[in-house]
This record gives sequence, structure tokens and C-alpha cells, in this order.
Amino acid sequence: MKTVDRFIQFCRKTDAGFACFDYFDRAERIDYLARIKHLLQDGAEPESLKKLNKWIEDPEEQVRDFFKIVDGAFLFVDAINGYRPFELCCIGDWHVSTHEMRKWYLTKGAIFYGEIDFLTNGYAIARINQTPDFISIVANGKNAGKIHLVAHDDFKYEPMANSFNEFVDSLINEPVSFLNSIGAFAHYTDGKSNTKWVPKEYVTAS
Repeated sequence: MKTVDRFIQFCRKTDAGFACFDYFDRAERIDYLARIKHLLQDGAEPESLKKLNKWIEDPEEQVRDFFKIVDGAFLFVDAINGYRPFELCCIGDWHVSTHEMRKWYLTKGAIFYGEIDFLTNGYAIARINQTPDFISIVANGKNAGKIHLVAHDDFKYEPMANSFNEFVDSLINEPVSFLNSIGAFAHYTDGKSNTKWVPKEYVTAS
């Protein structure tokens, strides 16, 4: 099964959720099941796919195969209040998100980190809500296709995934670990109290 097909299968589960603990509970006792959903965009238009082919090297067409079917998504959305902790950007938004990522880097990060290909030669293909952080793909060269977390407070030179498919697989296989690894503020609500519910386990009946 193709990576994009596994992704869609994962996102279509209607019984999925997070077993959560109260943010202030140091024992992290599971006491709430937060229902989640995923909002997927339709596949990219031919013109967008032409831009993708122009912008990045994709010899195995991993990125193209995915965005041809799903051109962006909001993932792990709170089914109660609609909170969206993570966005996979549509191709049409890559230039805007990349500009925002590089703006921070060029004004602040370059002072500390120097010339780095996944910033100066990368596209921001995803963003983490309520943070200035992004997920970047290296556009070309020897590291083309590698995926990096660009985090303002936890900068790492090592890639979080060596390919786009590996990146998607990490999201599917270990959702809680994935959200923790990118520093996402994934706090859910029960609609009855002010408690911030933090995911501890991903659960599904199927």
C-alpha cells in the first residue's frame, strides 16, 4: 500500500482519539478520551504539481504522489472546539510559510546557526500551531528530500526523517510521539471544564 493510501486510511478512522491526562497532574493519570478528526484537502491542481516539480528534487516522486491526492491537511483536530495543532501546508502556501520561516532565521537564527541548507535551501511544508516552528524539506542537492524540524527553541541539525514517506510514517505509526517530537501544543478540551487534556496514548477501536 502506498504511503498516501495508508495516510488516508489513518485519517478516515472515525473512532480515533487520544487517552489524555490533566496538564497539571504530575502522575499523568489517564482520565479523559479526546476525540479527534483530520481535515484533508483535495488533491493538488496540475499547475500546483508543476510548481512542486520545479521547486524540489523528487526523483522517487514521494512528495508528488502524496500531494497529487492530498494537497494539505489539518491533523489531530479537537472534535469539540476545532483546535488544530498541526498543519500540512498545501503547495500554494509553501512560499508564504517558507518566507515566514526564513524571516525568523535571517533576522535571528543566522546569527547563531550560520548557513544551513534546510533553511536557505528548503521549503516549509508544515507548521506547528501556536509556535513559530515549521517542518522543512530540503529542495535539492545531496540532502534533497530530507525532512527537518525548524524549532526556535530546540534547534537540531539532524533530520527528523530521511524522506517524505518516512516522515508520514512517523506521523501515522506514533501520533503522540510525533506531536511531542515537534513540540506541538496539543491540549484538548472536554467542553465542560477548563482542564487542558494532554495526549498520552493514541487509541482506536479498529
